[in-house]
Amino acid sequence: MDCEQMERVSQLIDGELTEEEAAAMRAHLAACQICSQGHADFMLLRQEIKAHDFRLKPFAKERGLRDIIATRNPPLWKKRIGIPVPLMAVLLIALVAVALWSVMRLSRRPTGQEASVKRVTTDRHSQDVFNLSRFDHGDRVAIQKIKRVASVNQ
Repeated sequence: MDCEQMERVSQLIDGELTEEEAAAMRAHLAACQICSQGHADFMLLRQEIKAHDFRLKPFAKERGLRDIIATRNPPLWKKRIGIPVPLMAVLLIALVAVALWSVMRLSRRPTGQEASVKRVTTDRHSQDVFNLSRFDHGDRVAIQKIKRVASVNQ
């Protein structure tokens, strides 16, 4: 069972009651077993708190200071980047647009064989130029162009 006066026991110990209320509460403590036990528990707890040594050990103090300093300067991978939402949206749209542009550009570019065929067909229209790019393997090449004279025997 709980007594309704239990909260007032704590107020009595802390000195928050007037003289008349404190006198009435002391009289109640003499008569009520629950409140007197609560008063004894509060007083024992107060004595244990006063008896406790709160001095920090040197290594605990240094470790605590290191932890405080470490939280002020987190490593780069733990830092948050503060970018406003509209700016992030614009950057995302720009990234998608560049990706689409590059994909479409690559899809329109002719492959190696198609490009050489296209060059050959355009070069056949002019008699003086012949495309030898399919024979090129990255070495230096000297190409001489010799005009044939129509032979008389034909």
